[in-house]
Amino acid sequence: MNQTFLSKIDMNTLSKRNKEIVLLRAEGNTLAEVGKSFGITRERVRQIINKAMSKKHGTIIQQEAQKFNERRN
Repeated sequence: MNQTFLSKIDMNTLSKRNKEIVLLRAEGNTLAEVGKSFGITRERVRQIINKAMSKKHGTIIQQEAQKFNERRN
């Protein structure tokens, strides 16, 4: 994982634990390694990362919708 991966995640929306999970994954640790560090499955690590990425995507969509509505008015 690299900076491109981190640019897809808004770290301000994450809990401290989830930030640590994302950062460990970004450093190149496998899903299994990260999961073992936190006592969770690799599937749960994947879900946390996907949810973190979708939060930023959702925020971007909301901002674009707001801009569109402002232009219409």
